[in-house]
Amino acid sequence: MMSIRLSVGDPGSFVARTLALASLVALLAGSQALYGLVAEAVPPAGGSGALLVSSFLGEVGSLLHAWLVPAWALTAAAAFVVSAGSTREFAGSRSLLSALGAPGGATARLLALRTLLLAVLSLALGVALGVVAAQVVFRAAVVLAGAPYYVPDLTPTSLGVTALLALSAVFLGAAGAGLASRRGGTA
Repeated sequence: MMSIRLSVGDPGSFVARTLALASLVALLAGSQALYGLVAEAVPPAGGSGALLVSSFLGEVGSLLHAWLVPAWALTAAAAFVVSAGSTREFAGSRSLLSALGAPGGATARLLALRTLLLAVLSLALGVALGVVAAQVVFRAAVVLAGAPYYVPDLTPTSLGVTALLALSAVFLGAAGAGLASRRGGTA
């Protein structure tokens, strides 16, 4: 328990960093949920509008899928900035622990624990926010269009892709911030 307290540091700052990353993870999760909804939509059979609806669904699906790349890059960049601030904030604790005789590996593990907590909490909160946001957006579209309502959700595959994208972005951002701090950069 003490290692978690040391890893988290200032709780207010940690919560703010977690919420910042969770909002970006929500973009990933929301787009995955909407993509799954569009991919499962069945265009009407036959008729003059079937080709138009099928084409429209294909285009919307392509746009939502293409959105994942910039959303992932934005999440990775935000993770770098958040992790850089977190690393900078942890520098005081690292100095104090080193002065008290803690080995360098122990402080590195505390920083890794901090990153893991940040990643897991951001992922959990972001996925929940993303699915809720997808439902709100889709409900508004359904009300405006008068179409039948389907519940946007994340399939296990979509959830796995979202987790992979979000966690890789957070850990790459943290690794970049850690390297920048080791080299004496601005992080």
